[in-house]
Amino acid sequence: MRFIENEDEQLTIKLISDLVKYIDNENYTLTTEQKLLYPKIKDFIARHGGMVYIRSDVADRIKEDFDNEYVNKQIQLMMDLVETHPADAIGKSKELLESCFKHILDKLGEEYSAGASIGELRKQTFKKLNLDLSENVAAKNISDVKKILSSFVQIVDSLNSLRNEKGDGHGRGVRFSELPSRYAKIAVNSSFAVVQFTWDTFNEKYRDKY
Repeated sequence: MRFIENEDEQLTIKLISDLVKYIDNENYTLTTEQKLLYPKIKDFIARHGGMVYIRSDVADRIKEDFDNEYVNKQIQLMMDLVETHPADAIGKSKELLESCFKHILDKLGEEYSAGASIGELRKQTFKKLNLDLSENVAAKNISDVKKILSSFVQIVDSLNSLRNEKGDGHGRGVRFSELPSRYAKIAVNSSFAVVQFTWDTFNEKYRDKY
């Protein structure tokens, strides 16, 4: 408590943020009292630190679902690079989406061209999973469902554009300016959301076949 009162605010927030990461990554066992306090600590970091919290629990779930060494390494790289190399983390976010779509298409025996864009892969995958806005019954009848599915399309398209403009998609000139890490964290969490939903849909739809 004395440290918090006497030290610089940003240093204090950084220390608390690092502590939260350690607890998550090391699967640290919290007491009942600490479990009640923990969500408040995360909320404090988000509100006062200008930070976006990386959902490591979702990352672990995706690793388990894919059970693929390459994908696991990509996810770990994303999380390791958000603070030090935001542009690279943004690029990895887009690559994770591509890997998700290709894995699903491969399991379904669907062919796609080697040079298929992420937009083409997304359309092909969503069509097979009945997530296409023009065909999904729920999206046709419930506006909020349509908005959610539409937001996933926008995330894929936006991450692709962001990767080309501010990620590792192209060489960087003298005027290149890297985005702050909070944008990389949004990119990572957004890709996690799309991947988790798409993979869960695949598992539910084809649970008995694969």
